[in-house]
Amino acid sequence: AFCERSATIISGVSTAFTVLTGHTAEDGAFDWDTVPAAGTLVLLMGVRHLAELTRQLIAHGRAPETPAAVIQRGATPEQRVVVGTLADIAERASSIESPATTVIGEVVALREQIAWFTHEVADEHDVVELDA
Repeated sequence: AFCERSATIISGVSTAFTVLTGHTAEDGAFDWDTVPAAGTLVLLMGVRHLAELTRQLIAHGRAPETPAAVIQRGATPEQRVVVGTLADIAERASSIESPATTVIGEVVALREQIAWFTHEVADEHDVVELDA
């Protein structure tokens, strides 16, 4: 998740990113039509509402196979990363707790190339424990 250079500019994978608060799903007041259909999305504080957030993103044009990652306690020795797709990330990340950040977009596919922590795969759901 945390990297030494911006994932949005690596190899032209993404030219922009949008940051959203996950708490917005709670009151239903979020205007999903204003969320860009392309580029990288970063969801803050959205773990509890991840299933609804991803459902809305798919309903509003994001492809279900879009890469996604949820990062718990990012850039700390306790960092955990779960990777998947927009269609399955909520289920895969069900064990993740706050604080966590969700990254959605093609930059997730570059995670191994730009990661600066060492890691070991913890289970079959691509949960990764990272060591500082």
